[in-house]
Amino acid sequence: MKKIISITLAIAALLAVSCKKGDDGSDIDKSGYTVFTVDTEQIDFDGASASDSWNNGDKLGVFGSQSGSNVPYVLKRSGAGSRTASFYGPLVTGIRVKAYFPYSESIETEDGKIPFWLNTTQQFSADGALNAFMRQCNSTFAVSDESSVLHFLYPLGLLAVQLRVEDVMYVTSMTLESTEGIAGRLLVDDRLVAQPSGISSKSISIDFSGEAVASRNGDDITTFYFVLPPAVYPDKSLRLKIVTTEEELSVNLRETVVTRVNATDFNISTVYVWTSDIPGFDIVNGYLE
Repeated sequence: MKKIISITLAIAALLAVSCKKGDDGSDIDKSGYTVFTVDTEQIDFDGASASDSWNNGDKLGVFGSQSGSNVPYVLKRSGAGSRTASFYGPLVTGIRVKAYFPYSESIETEDGKIPFWLNTTQQFSADGALNAFMRQCNSTFAVSDESSVLHFLYPLGLLAVQLRVEDVMYVTSMTLESTEGIAGRLLVDDRLVAQPSGISSKSISIDFSGEAVASRNGDDITTFYFVLPPAVYPDKSLRLKIVTTEEELSVNLRETVVTRVNATDFNISTVYVWTSDIPGFDIVNGYLE
């Protein structure tokens, strides 16, 4: 799938599916196969939107009650370049069908949940929230209740950090630590929300590529982003560890609500760290250690 950043919000209509016998993926025999009409949630934020178009060779992984599990479904050629397209594969039926993209032969469900990987080290994004989010969201998921339509969603949320300081700070390291798993191997449930597995990592670090990033202030303030599972994180269950060229800070966060990023509400939870002078910090939504 090709990810396209644009400045317009497209509205995709579901395409009608027609099936006739053929051997190239553009037309197929109905017998022994099913066809899903598939699209991906389009995320829009601050005038920018991320549209996904399907490419030849794209495959979905589908779990159902027939033909085993993790069945590959292949894009019909007529759908290449479109956001809404048809995928076909061996018959998969059941009250609930689960799917994910991109397909991997090794994927197995765990307690009915689909696993995926969220990077424990995430690249610093100087070009906005949407790009920060899309760089980490390499997998999308869908659930279909006795329907031939699969609407793929992103299972993650976004946390922003701003250092609202009078004097510019040069950040060389920033890590978000949690009492629960927030990255590494995660699981997606039937609500299409990511949650920790037994072997998830309890921290996420931002990669600054060896550079020191200026905090800046005013309208030009720098925002640091973490992509993580949506959840209500209780008081002191999240901690920020910040290293600058001059000192180190450790901040326990108050209760933090991170919601799933979606097409209707690109909601970013933001943590502000204020200072009036250094090293006397006034933490707005956290506790300084």
